[in-house]
Amino acid sequence: MVQERLTQAHALPNVSKPPVMMQPLSSVSRVLQVGLTSKKHSLIDLSVLARWNIKPRLLGVKGVANISIWGQRKRQLQVLINPNKLNEQGVTLDQIINTTGNSLWFSPLSYLNASTPGSGGFIDTPNQRLGVQHVLPISNPEDLAKVVIEGTDITLGQVTDIVENHQLLIGDAIVNGGEGLMLLVEKFPWANTAKVNKNVELALNDLKLGLPDVEIDTSVFKPSNYVEQASANLKLIFLLGLLTMAVGLFIWFRNWQLTLIMTITAFVSLTLSIVAIPFLGLGWNIVSIFGVLAAVGAVISDAINSGKWHVNNYAQKAASIATNPPKPSRNTRYITLFSLLGILIILLPISFLEGASGNIVQTLVISFALTAVISFLISIILMPALTSTILGVAPLNTADKTSYISADNKAVKVTKLQKGARIPIYIITLGIALFALIGFSSLQHQFSPTLKERDILVRWTADAGTSRHEMYRLTSNAVEKIKALAAVAKVGANIGRAVVSDIVKNVNSAEMWISLNESSDYQTALNSIDNAIAQIDGMKAERLSYSKQQISTFEAATDQAITVRLYGYKQSTLESLAVNITQRLNKIDGISNPTIVKNVEEPVIQIKVDLEKARNFKLKPGDIRRASAVFLSGIEVGSLYEDQKVFDVIVWGAPDIRQSLDDVKQLLIEASDKQLVKLSSVADVYIAPMPTIINREAASRYIDIKILVDDTNPVEITELIRESLKGVNYPLEYHTEILTEFADSYNLQQQLLYVFVLTFLGLFLILHAAMGSWKLAAGILVMYVASLSGGILAITILGSLTLAAMTGLFASAGFVIPYLMSSINNYQNIEREHYKSNAVINPKAIGKNLISFAAPVFISVMFFIPVLFLADGPGVSFIIDMTWVILASAISTIFVGSLALPLIYNDVGIGAAHAQDHLFSDQQDTLEGEYNAS
Repeated sequence: MVQERLTQAHALPNVSKPPVMMQPLSSVSRVLQVGLTSKKHSLIDLSVLARWNIKPRLLGVKGVANISIWGQRKRQLQVLINPNKLNEQGVTLDQIINTTGNSLWFSPLSYLNASTPGSGGFIDTPNQRLGVQHVLPISNPEDLAKVVIEGTDITLGQVTDIVENHQLLIGDAIVNGGEGLMLLVEKFPWANTAKVNKNVELALNDLKLGLPDVEIDTSVFKPSNYVEQASANLKLIFLLGLLTMAVGLFIWFRNWQLTLIMTITAFVSLTLSIVAIPFLGLGWNIVSIFGVLAAVGAVISDAINSGKWHVNNYAQKAASIATNPPKPSRNTRYITLFSLLGILIILLPISFLEGASGNIVQTLVISFALTAVISFLISIILMPALTSTILGVAPLNTADKTSYISADNKAVKVTKLQKGARIPIYIITLGIALFALIGFSSLQHQFSPTLKERDILVRWTADAGTSRHEMYRLTSNAVEKIKALAAVAKVGANIGRAVVSDIVKNVNSAEMWISLNESSDYQTALNSIDNAIAQIDGMKAERLSYSKQQISTFEAATDQAITVRLYGYKQSTLESLAVNITQRLNKIDGISNPTIVKNVEEPVIQIKVDLEKARNFKLKPGDIRRASAVFLSGIEVGSLYEDQKVFDVIVWGAPDIRQSLDDVKQLLIEASDKQLVKLSSVADVYIAPMPTIINREAASRYIDIKILVDDTNPVEITELIRESLKGVNYPLEYHTEILTEFADSYNLQQQLLYVFVLTFLGLFLILHAAMGSWKLAAGILVMYVASLSGGILAITILGSLTLAAMTGLFASAGFVIPYLMSSINNYQNIEREHYKSNAVINPKAIGKNLISFAAPVFISVMFFIPVLFLADGPGVSFIIDMTWVILASAISTIFVGSLALPLIYNDVGIGAAHAQDHLFSDQQDTLEGEYNAS
């Protein structure tokens, strides 16, 4: 449908190039920025090579969506005219245009004969058909200068200056501190950055053979360096995490068979998740990595709990301890399944987030859930076969004891503490659970990941109306100062915009790309750049990374404001109406200082024809506009074709007649009697302010009125505003609309609150189904929230709920829920064994739980220990916050599990074991992992 509309572009006035439909781009689309410089070629020749040789080759690389060229100077054959010189020879402007256009094979000017050139045709001789081909004799300025002007004996070269030059630039580039071209390579959303970068560099290497005098610099901006280093570091963390996990398992259980089984199971689960994620269309990116890392706790819990049962069950069968051993993992599978459901249900609230943050978090949720489900399936499918294989080759020594059996002495102290501080423990547990709920609800969230990229982007902005030459000078000075810093390896910059570029900027904006030395300290380097920026006058600067800048453009505004948008077609009428509406809005209670959002203005030269004066010279407004347009901006009269390349031929005013406002006033317009008239004699020429951007939606302009809302319900305020606007008297084709993003966001927050309540209700029902007691389920729910209090405290210290911090909470939930449910299930097994009612609080029972079922907590922490030693490496920095949250959550979990959990079960859980026996096997399933239950 879009392409169909583009085919109708011929109906538009012929004042610009036809529109182009852009390819879909990734949100972080820039793959590579290539600097082109040459000591032998001019920038025009370099632009010809870039446009006709380099760009087509790179567009053929798989995954490349677009190539933009900053500083591109299109080669043009320009016929420069001066009205005085034309008048001296008795030549008119129309004669110059007609002669130049008709000298070429084709002209876009429909009133010229060259607009319908016709074909060469062919002739038939008695025995042969001969085609006719016309060879254009014009290829350079000298050739065109020899053409005779229509109706005269004078050549074009006698009355005009014919040169080879370039168009007016809408942007420019600084490469290695000097002039050059900047090629921007962008990729499709589904393309892999590293692969595209590699293929582009291979293509550039091939092109270098045919470009001996062109220097190609691919290090201006190269995010694949960060991606490759981050990928290598994450692989290293993954392998070191598995190694530390295996070491921790062996130290914990002192059994190499059990360690091997659990390690292989966890490895297979994580590897299959990594392989499966791309098949869901998510792509293997930072957010999906977060999702897999968040599920590590759940994966380790599955591996440990299932591994202990299978090894114990196999050992019992091999030693003939039980004549009728339990059916494979029935009780264990129920607990593991309920744990999985409990983990997955906590993902429900954030799945409702919208916008850029919602897309980011949903990717995290899907990859997390996929990894957790795969882990559960692997523990069912792979674990029995793996246990039989390993123990079949290396039988288990049933005389060995696992470490938790010798924990009775330590548990005695815990028991005495519990009996003496029962009420304080309850108070502390409820207190930290309440802190967790309040703290989590008050956290500010920022879900876009912050990466320590060593390619830094600095955006510069000068005053509106700043010329390209001045902006180039200011940016060059800034480049020199930044380049002098010890931490900086390379600096490049682009000014304004390029044709079909990914940004819409004027020439008063620039982007500087800074590559840091690998050996420099990251934060120190940033501080030095900030200090240098602060000392540069004439421009405003903002430092950020490219990925952060791109993601921020897709994030919704966070200001608490309601927007009233006024539509119309005349700017002055819109502004007066906006003032009237603002006065009405000020009368509404709860609203203060509604603000009209005005665009930045810049000076422009306006030319307004005086009809009376123009009539005296028999000039029409269109005649004056067309003549002025030729002098000031030029007119394309045709094209030259050379070696399958196309170059424009332009008739344009000489540079010395278009340098200032006075020059424009002195422009000589030819009247009907060939008399020359100054433009100021037939028109008012003056400087007036003009908005830099004209906001449009569909066919209407618009102005926004921002209304800040503090503590008032934005939904109610929106209704009051709507009622107030009904009394406005709008002219024809003017109207207002209230943008409800903030009100919708407020409603979404309210809905999220309800979803959180429903989530806790769902988790409560899952806990009841697993434990068989409403009171016990409520107690576990409180302990779950209290167990995460350490992580929430860590997030509070870190400042906000980042994507990494939230991932840490998910990872914590992955081991907290299985720990609590497995521990309670073990107490219920003890109760089923007909111990006395206070048996669950005796030293032996507490020791079993503290040492055996806390294993997933400690092993999950050990998995992330390598992160602390690689904290400054690329790709690792965003995992640091997650690691601190996991460590803090582990501490609060051990506190809750060792002190509060036995008390809660002893007070509200006794008797629940028999109430839910119908859900599980009546066989006794000693999940605590003893090989000798007696």
